[in-house]
Amino acid sequence: MLEVRDISIAYGKHVAIDRVSIEVGKGEMVAILGANGAGKSSLLGAIGGRTRPAGGSVSYDGQDILALPPHEVVEHGIVIVPEGRGIFPQMTVAENLRLGALPRRAEANAGKNLELVHALFPKLAERGNQLAGTMSGGEQQMVAIGRALMSSPKLLLLDEPSLGLAPIVAQEVFAALAKIRETGLTIVIVEQNARATLALADRAYLIETGAITGSGTASELRNDPAVIRAFLGGEKIQKRPNNMTNLDLYIGGKHVAASNNATFERKNPVTGETVTVAAAASVEDATRAVDAAAAAFPAWSETGPAARRKMLMDAATSLNNRADDIVQAMKDEIGATEAWARFNVMLASNMLIEAASLTTQIKGEIIPSNRPGSMAMAIRQPAGVVLAMAPWNAPVILGIRSIATPLACGNTVVMKTSELCPRTHALIIEAVAQGGLPDGVLNAISNAPEDAPALVEAMIANPAVRRVNFTGSTRVGKVIGELAGRYLKPALLELGGKAPMILLEDADIDAAVAAAGFGAYMNQGQICMSTERIIAVGSIGDKFVEAFAKKVEQLTAGDPREGSSPLGSLVDATAAERIKELIEDGVGKGAKLIAGGGEGTILNAAALDHVTPDMRLYTEESFGPVVSIIRAGSVDEAVRIANDSDFGLSSAVFSRDVMQAMNVAKRIESGICHINGPTVHDEAQMPFGGVKSSGYGRFGGNWGIAEFTELRWITIQDGTPHYPI
Repeated sequence: MLEVRDISIAYGKHVAIDRVSIEVGKGEMVAILGANGAGKSSLLGAIGGRTRPAGGSVSYDGQDILALPPHEVVEHGIVIVPEGRGIFPQMTVAENLRLGALPRRAEANAGKNLELVHALFPKLAERGNQLAGTMSGGEQQMVAIGRALMSSPKLLLLDEPSLGLAPIVAQEVFAALAKIRETGLTIVIVEQNARATLALADRAYLIETGAITGSGTASELRNDPAVIRAFLGGEKIQKRPNNMTNLDLYIGGKHVAASNNATFERKNPVTGETVTVAAAASVEDATRAVDAAAAAFPAWSETGPAARRKMLMDAATSLNNRADDIVQAMKDEIGATEAWARFNVMLASNMLIEAASLTTQIKGEIIPSNRPGSMAMAIRQPAGVVLAMAPWNAPVILGIRSIATPLACGNTVVMKTSELCPRTHALIIEAVAQGGLPDGVLNAISNAPEDAPALVEAMIANPAVRRVNFTGSTRVGKVIGELAGRYLKPALLELGGKAPMILLEDADIDAAVAAAGFGAYMNQGQICMSTERIIAVGSIGDKFVEAFAKKVEQLTAGDPREGSSPLGSLVDATAAERIKELIEDGVGKGAKLIAGGGEGTILNAAALDHVTPDMRLYTEESFGPVVSIIRAGSVDEAVRIANDSDFGLSSAVFSRDVMQAMNVAKRIESGICHINGPTVHDEAQMPFGGVKSSGYGRFGGNWGIAEFTELRWITIQDGTPHYPI
């Protein structure tokens, strides 16, 4: 069926494969085994039409396909699932799968193929409307394989399908491959997991430094002493190498130790092991970072918008390229799930792209002047050095948000990274800097928790710092706001929340349950916009609780490193104890507990029904996987309850009567309100911020430009005006 004869591929002076030949019969599953850099993926790319060999031939069913473009190779029934999956992250699962059915040969079988995909991967049927980029790595691999199967392939090429997956997820993928194998489809698989691959394959080729060094049946190779030594050695627990365990400060384009060589540690919230050792900056280091930013400001502020745009676009690409490292860092440092971590990278990348678009949107205007011969202009100019402080809970999204628009507007930046995720923040700083920013334009300091007050005040007080932005708790935000006021520095503060979700009596219960489940429990409820209060009006309360309870019971938590549960870990034991205390207080005062449970920092989703004002959960921001359900007798009472809070960040209203919902939305005291949508929703171009104790100022779009530029009035006088003296 497939014959590869004497093909060679070189990249410059590097020879990837040299005169390689293989054969694959119809219905066979053939594995290509080798170490990293052996040439496996290059060989697969040549078969799939993605790489053009320098010589040799590739024939399929007797026809030479070497010269065919990739889309014609697909029309012949050869489909490749590339390393890295190659899905479209901003399209839904269903849309990704439909792309697979585009080849003419697949159109007639689209329905049948979709049934097969859903049978192999039930999660894809359940999550058809979910953005593919927000799924875990294993689920994204399922989308990629499913999309390939939608093309009605005759020959399926799989490039490292288990790469980067947790063991339990890799098992799921191999179980699906076993079922695909049973259909009689011809498969060529490139894989480092030789044990699992040889358990499925008929035959295998061994490749080393671009040359075939052996071949045989899978059973023969499983018992070959050389193969056992090379690929099937005894079970070993290997510590994952981590090149960024020991972190330096980033000042003036250089990685430098703290001036006193001090460091601090960040421990994994699940295991307690040290995962990061980071430099603990001193006040002297903080001053050096500000000085470096100030020195870089004159040239950067005069850099043209096209150049700044290109660097930010390149930074977005660089960030995506570091996704796997960032995901691992988030798992290690804050116990995040893979889905949440990948969503962080996707949205943060979009924020950089949106910021790139702002470089040409920094506009002024001509204002009519009453003075004869005077032309008056309002123009915006870069402000200077921006001090950016981002939290740990959405570290990539909020870290990038704190620096992207300031950079786009021509400012230089010093970022104070979070003490709870120094490696994650160091990775995003490194990725953005690799976009080509000149030295000193972007700087970052990490610090021991006890040193934060002195460092922050020293930087806010520094005359070179002209803007401050802080995202974090209201408690710390009040301190930042006070310092900024003392030193007359404009500050953008995005602080805590206690988001209400009002259910009017005609609300769509299924839609409300889905939104509440996502809004209350995504990232274990550790989001400033998390749904904290569900306020049910009248008779809908009991119906909603009955349906919502089934959802909550499904949202169990587990070790994020295993990737087997929808929820991961809380950030530390203190946070977990606080959640338990809030639940115990509510139950002790008459609230009804729905679901819950868990151990240590691994807590399942919980809800408390019939919450009343005397319970702590009514007023305190939980910042964890628990939501209160409050009953209201009328719309007016629901609005009163929603506004009975010091916070005012996000909110939601559910109703089939959109105009009624709009009237309610106008009455809610919050910076953001979503009608028939979850409280958790962020887009780079939207005005994001709160009121009351949730802060002031707005990130996003043109509103961000206003925050990070100076508005100046400049006039040009033509002729000499009359002066009264």
